Amino acid sequence: MADDNKFFRWLGRINSLLFCAGILGLIAVVGIPALLWMTTPRESPTTEKATSDKDHYVFSGSGLSEVTYSTIFTRLNGTDEGIAVLQHDGGEGNPYSLSRSRRTYDNGVVNLLSIDLKTMKNRWVFHGVKRDIGNIYQIRVSVPVPENAADPVTALLMAVADKDTNSDGSITPSDRHALYVYRLNGAAPVKLIDTWLVSGVEQLDGERIVVTYYDGKTDHAVLLSAKDFRIIANTLLSASPK
Repeated sequence: MADDNKFFRWLGRINSLLFCAGILGLIAVVGIPALLWMTTPRESPTTEKATSDKDHYVFSGSGLSEVTYSTIFTRLNGTDEGIAVLQHDGGEGNPYSLSRSRRTYDNGVVNLLSIDLKTMKNRWVFHGVKRDIGNIYQIRVSVPVPENAADPVTALLMAVADKDTNSDGSITPSDRHALYVYRLNGAAPVKLIDTWLVSGVEQLDGERIVVTYYDGKTDHAVLLSAKDFRIIANTLLSASPK
């Protein structure tokens, strides 16, 4: 009877050992691959790549952006006139192209196209394309603009070169630029100051405009009437202090 009990005790121990071995084997089969999957680096979903035999896809994570369109001209505020600029393109096709705004130094503006927004009739402000138009400044009825009021544009002041003054074979921003005024509603541009370089224009209020320019030797400051553009005062700016 004692021998039978000893036999069953050994049999139970063997069964326990076999059960433990089975559990360890199961852990090895399932757990190790899972552990490897958890510790393997993976790309973020926003940069995940999917590849097939023919195509390659990338999840960029970028959103959609709204696309808007606009005409090539800019409406002068408070008026029914639009302005488009004609600039030298420099490409191999059409050497001139209409644009909504001025571009870089190399693509100089050569003319302005005025568009009547009531009738859509249009006309060129200048004749031809033999010029370089520099900065264009909008002159308004009142400055600063009254609260909840319109600020109609009355004229454009601009620096214009219409001669090859440096004899390099073309009219560019490096040539002498005079100050011109273009009054709206069909008037032809008028030269106000024949100078070398227009360095700045600022409208002080509804009555006065300050223009600074360089005549090739000295800097000047001139006060213009914002109504009729006559010269109110013109003075030399002080030389550099010594």
